[in-house]
Amino acid sequence: MTHPIEIDGSFGEGGGQILRTALALSMATGRPFRLSSIRAGRPKPGLANQHLTCIRAAVQISSATVSGATLGSQTLEFNPGTVRPGDYSFDVTTAGAVSLVLHALFLPLSFAVGESHITLRGGTHVRWSPTYEYLEDQWLFYLRRIGFSIRLRLEKAGYYPKGGGVLVADIEPVERVHPLRFSDRGALRRVTGRVFFSNLDEKVARRQVEKAESLLRARGMEGEIEVREYPSPGAGTGTHLRAEFENGSGSCTSLGERGLPAERVAAIAVQELLAYLDSGAVVDRFLADQLLLPLSLASGESTFTCEEVTQHLLTNAHVVQQFVPVRTEIAGEPGHVGTVRIVPSEDVG
Repeated sequence: MTHPIEIDGSFGEGGGQILRTALALSMATGRPFRLSSIRAGRPKPGLANQHLTCIRAAVQISSATVSGATLGSQTLEFNPGTVRPGDYSFDVTTAGAVSLVLHALFLPLSFAVGESHITLRGGTHVRWSPTYEYLEDQWLFYLRRIGFSIRLRLEKAGYYPKGGGVLVADIEPVERVHPLRFSDRGALRRVTGRVFFSNLDEKVARRQVEKAESLLRARGMEGEIEVREYPSPGAGTGTHLRAEFENGSGSCTSLGERGLPAERVAAIAVQELLAYLDSGAVVDRFLADQLLLPLSLASGESTFTCEEVTQHLLTNAHVVQQFVPVRTEIAGEPGHVGTVRIVPSEDVG
């Protein structure tokens, strides 16, 4: 058996992202790993329920052998088998983010020998994770440009704290991952958006639209913002905005919460979008680290500018290089605009 890659789970950002990246690349490359000091700096260190869902899903799709997959464990050993395409269903308890489970599974399933269908139950619109709109508008926008074929469908929205959302993903095999080379985003084409709501008065959504459009007009932009009502077992709302350029795009989502006025929800989204616009970067600060995984397996060198060099980006670059023979260069100070360059070795292509 190949000697496992040793990974320090407390490195950099030190969160669950290290686990998800390691799982994805372990299955995609066939290389086992041993992860220690998992979430060591967190108030509740070790594996939480949402991390165990990722591990169980990875075991199921790759027939992996695993040890240490228990609640609170700070050490995990994972040895993948062959990734099998198929129909899968995974339940992230309560409002755990289904998007984060998808991030761990899409890459290995894209290199499987057939199409896969995944049903994910849990949180589709929760803080600190990509929402359904972000996945559809931003994440898939770039994945399709580099060769991936993934379709998403939201059947139910899941908000904190009830969860209960249902997201379905159809994943087709990828033939070749193309590099991404964008140093200039070009001219702004349009600003679009969606205000979504569930089990609330539609007036709440309309107030968000009015506020967002007003703030955008103050900056000389017209926003094309639609209102969408989602079925859901819980109540929730949010404003999602996207700026599309000739060579790239940036997106952001602001979620409502108890005590937060509808106008404030919209204002937060506009503020985040304007920060991206003012940065001059090709991709927003949320997407940069998510692109590292697929681009590490691309057939050539990739380069793009990002709104902000985040700890998530720096941490992901470190983990990626443990599994794949690439050199990841990140120019720029943390918290500021940066340039990402991913250079494969001669063995990749």
